[in-house]
Amino acid sequence: MIVTMIARDVAPSQILERVRAELQARGGHEVRAMLGHGKPLDDFSVESIQALALSADIVLSGMSSSEKLAKEEILAVKTAMDNGIPYGFINDIFDCYKRPWFTPFREKAGKLFVVATDEVAEAKVMFPNADVVASGNPCWEDYFDPTMPRFEVRKLLGISDDAKVVLAVGGKDPIGNMIYADTIRVVGGVQEDVDIPCVVVLAPHPGDPVKPEHYECFAEFSEVPVVKVVKPGVIPTRDLIAVSDVLVVLASNLGIEAACQRTPVIHYFHDMYKRKVQQSGGWPWKPVEMQIAALSRTERELRNDLSLSLLHYRDSTMRARQEEVFPMVTEKGVAARKICDALGAV
Repeated sequence: MIVTMIARDVAPSQILERVRAELQARGGHEVRAMLGHGKPLDDFSVESIQALALSADIVLSGMSSSEKLAKEEILAVKTAMDNGIPYGFINDIFDCYKRPWFTPFREKAGKLFVVATDEVAEAKVMFPNADVVASGNPCWEDYFDPTMPRFEVRKLLGISDDAKVVLAVGGKDPIGNMIYADTIRVVGGVQEDVDIPCVVVLAPHPGDPVKPEHYECFAEFSEVPVVKVVKPGVIPTRDLIAVSDVLVVLASNLGIEAACQRTPVIHYFHDMYKRKVQQSGGWPWKPVEMQIAALSRTERELRNDLSLSLLHYRDSTMRARQEEVFPMVTEKGVAARKICDALGAV
């Protein structure tokens, strides 16, 4: 079986890498992958994408986070649909299948892989002819295990053991990246609330077109708290989460990663970012509905949620729900095998 894979965003690219490895390990499959891992797919022309789609037995596509970022995925899927070639979609996060820029391809899709069992019924309505499989996200299986010792990461960051670490992770556009300045301003007040020294660590997204060094201005001009900027790829985000006392994040799988590590999560959706999430079909944000994370919409709410997280997380409903929804993984590779088993039925 020839499988053509395509994804622009980081998360679906990582999933498809796992699926590719599993298919290749099984033998008898040829995998042709166009995976951006958050970077533009500039190495692939329109003609080459079409050719790879036309030569496939199935096209397996991510569902990237904006219509602009998904243009190559849309091209590949449209080519497959117009020529009667089976195609399907990989979801990397809750409600991914609702993204409106993939609406024209719902009816004829043959496969849809979602991250949770309770999404299947609704997804089946939207993708009426697809085999909808609750595979889970193969990458989530690794979220429980940091790769570096906690003390080593703190040493690399120059953070003392007594300081509380607030990790703020941005996105790929200015609307999302308001999270940096807002978090810094708020944590100045939180230090007064909890009477504990705090450090804000800023982790720019690898797909952010702004160079990470440009965010050093926050460290330069912020009086309190101490601000550190970590360039993408220097320290794995999983390890930054492991040394953090709370994560402030946008609509991201990193909230799941923090939940698996039993770290409090605050999704910061100010008014403009909330509208962006609504337009993508991701509202209401499911991790908040599931009570595995808090939602802050204003700086005032963010200050309150940060203080509560730093003082009372251990006995919180959030902690209990994280343990219930994401129990410790006892076997890895299950999700990738589910996806490959379903592809075998093409």
